Amino acid sequence: MTLFSLPASYDKYLDFLPLFGVAVLTAFVVTPIVGLIARRFKVLGYPPSLRKGSKPSDYRHLEKQPTPLLGGSAVILPFLILVFANVSPSPALLILLAAVSILFIMGIIDDFSELSGKTQLIIQLIAAIALAASTIDLSYINNPFGGIINLDLYSLSGSFWGIPLHIVLPGDILLVGWILICSIAVKFTSGTDGLMEGNSFIAGILFFLLSVRFHNTETATASIIFAGLVAGFLFFNFYPAKIWSGSSGKSTYGFILAVLSVLSEAKLAISIIILLLPLLDFFWVIVNRFIVHRPKNPLKLLAISDRTHLHHRLLDLGLSERKVAFLEYILSGLLGSIALALAGTLKAFAFLIVLIFVVGILGYISFLKNHTHISEQTDSPEKKFSY
Repeated sequence: MTLFSLPASYDKYLDFLPLFGVAVLTAFVVTPIVGLIARRFKVLGYPPSLRKGSKPSDYRHLEKQPTPLLGGSAVILPFLILVFANVSPSPALLILLAAVSILFIMGIIDDFSELSGKTQLIIQLIAAIALAASTIDLSYINNPFGGIINLDLYSLSGSFWGIPLHIVLPGDILLVGWILICSIAVKFTSGTDGLMEGNSFIAGILFFLLSVRFHNTETATASIIFAGLVAGFLFFNFYPAKIWSGSSGKSTYGFILAVLSVLSEAKLAISIIILLLPLLDFFWVIVNRFIVHRPKNPLKLLAISDRTHLHHRLLDLGLSERKVAFLEYILSGLLGSIALALAGTLKAFAFLIVLIFVVGILGYISFLKNHTHISEQTDSPEKKFSY
């Protein structure tokens, strides 16, 4: 007789624990090596005071010591290797790995020599379209009032170099939009140490739990590997960060989570709740930029610099970077717990309540920020710009 034992139903989750440990250890060992390489080749994130000021991005950082970039390499390269080593990838997962590889290469190039925002967006769009053209489809979404909403009104099948392709319309158009928005939304949270990474870890764990629940071993494996690697990287990335993810991470984390949300067979409402914090922050920022700047080209909304992100508002209220990170971690964890608990006909109602609650919190934070006197520092240009 054992003093402590877990229910047999937990075994299917615990079976992945060794793989999680391997992923954590891998990132823990590889990250310092990547940091040394970044310092050797001077691939560093410099504060505004040490930049030339010739590019808008020169002002998109807080005043900190020069910090190595390329940290995403310690997550993405092992992710690709460990997934290949532990599963026999389906065509859908192969497309995901290929798209992540392209985005990773783009991120490395951007870390070394900055790419334009337009170039990055085009590459992200191509990667999202490639995913949607594969066997990964958004054929329907649940109708909150019962039944489903069919998104497979027209379909087309074929193959390219032996890779099966399948397109459903209008579902795959919505899928492309979902991937792009998630990618940008997660990237928007990269303004303070460990914030994007911690939220990505929580989301990865939640999609792992959903994948196991729906008996999707392949996606569960990819999710737990991703979560473990991000956790190992966080040892060095949490405030004060010794290394940043850089574009090699910022360009890929949100993309991976968006696709895992589909592959895990999570319902759309559940996926939205899991990623609700970065998604709401994204729309909050975009709407505010539109109201304030009214650009003729909507794409310029992604390039405008301001201090309207949630982490900016929390910093302006006097919270430290550590407190900002922990607060958002707690909110993400609570939202994820609610998402896992949703079931049956309560989904739509619970989603609405959660949405109102989180919007209320963001609104209250915005109110406090607008009614709190923040002393301006004329010698610190980052006050004027965003990330």
